[in-house]
Amino acid sequence: MIKFRWLLIGLIPAVLFSGQGFALTPGDDFNDNSQDPTRWGEDYVQGHGVLTEANQRLEYTCDAGTGDDEANRSWILTRFPYNADWEIQIDVVNLTSLSANNQYSSFGFVVFSPRSWSDKILAEVYASRWSGPPQINGFYAYLETAWDEIGWADTWDLGVTHGALRITFNSGTKVMTVFYDLDTSDGYQWVQYGSFGLAGTGGANNNTDWGLADADLFLLYVYGYSEQMTITSGQLFGDNFMESGGVVPPPPQPPEGTIGTVIRMNGSSFGTKKGKVLIGSAAAKVLTWDDGAITCNVTKVPLPAGAYAVTINPQPYKTHPPLIFSSGFIVKNPEIVLMSSDHGIPDTEVIITGNFVSTKKGKVYLEYLDNGQIKKKNCKITYWHMDPNNGASEVRFIVPKLNSENCTLKVTNKVGTAQTAFTVDPSP
Repeated sequence: MIKFRWLLIGLIPAVLFSGQGFALTPGDDFNDNSQDPTRWGEDYVQGHGVLTEANQRLEYTCDAGTGDDEANRSWILTRFPYNADWEIQIDVVNLTSLSANNQYSSFGFVVFSPRSWSDKILAEVYASRWSGPPQINGFYAYLETAWDEIGWADTWDLGVTHGALRITFNSGTKVMTVFYDLDTSDGYQWVQYGSFGLAGTGGANNNTDWGLADADLFLLYVYGYSEQMTITSGQLFGDNFMESGGVVPPPPQPPEGTIGTVIRMNGSSFGTKKGKVLIGSAAAKVLTWDDGAITCNVTKVPLPAGAYAVTINPQPYKTHPPLIFSSGFIVKNPEIVLMSSDHGIPDTEVIITGNFVSTKKGKVYLEYLDNGQIKKKNCKITYWHMDPNNGASEVRFIVPKLNSENCTLKVTNKVGTAQTAFTVDPSP
């Protein structure tokens, strides 16, 4: 008799996404001079900003200064819970020398709400000549809600070139607090310079209500930023990133996915000959098959999206009846979770973070009204990726030229469509 069990939720078949077993680490000292893809995600770059692990640190450079240059790198190994205490810290160095008015450079953290890119808290070391000479070096932080900066903290001129930044979150008060240290050579001596409440109260500098729930997990990026200046290696960087309290994001439950998803089924007595696996009536590609585990790639899915039976047919087929598990796999439509911006001028890049876009490239287009008729404009896709192990997805596209401002942005694949409102801003 073939025995099969669902390892997570009882006596039904377990479909476990592979690639979930990351080991927790304190962070990254950048000493290997190489970006670790299990810790750091893709960089979001604006203008000419670049982040590079070099010289045993994370350096920000900009070879041709514009009014808004930036590079952000996402920390993906862990996420930071709303219902537990956590903290993050990084050593920071800002040796930039500003030679003209309206120049600015900074390095630091940005923590995003998991529900909206428009809600964030930023903490950085900066150098500024916005008000004219002399140059000011200090630490800055601000709270943003719905793209509006509603609270800030500024140490003003501390003359800082080498220091450290720290952010802590208190899950009881729902307050995020920012600290700095001016001299890391004698250990960390933290000075608080601001705090912000995320549930309406508690912050010294201002409060908001992001409407978060206990299960929510904050997103963290490390970034470099500059305006109207070039920055070379060794001028602006971070080092010795550490975190405490971050958690590995859980795999999707129940088992779900789309075209390109890899699933692993664990049990016993499957036999050693490769059999067949069906999702609904669609055959999955069997990658590995042994007596205790089967790994498959979902190359086709039944439509529409929804729950379908998983059927395992061991060999020899005549003597081994099929194993059928109702609602064994959920086919998912693409999902949009966050966007780098919900508006943009033509020829700018927008980043969509979401789930289940498929490993096969789909389409991104804008739908709009023209003389009472619904029309659509295809967008140039510059990046399309889905992690086959957990469905996490990123799509990048270029805003097209369009006469209509108010549109519906749609991301579509062979399974379905995700959509959200988008505004095409007039060209300057």
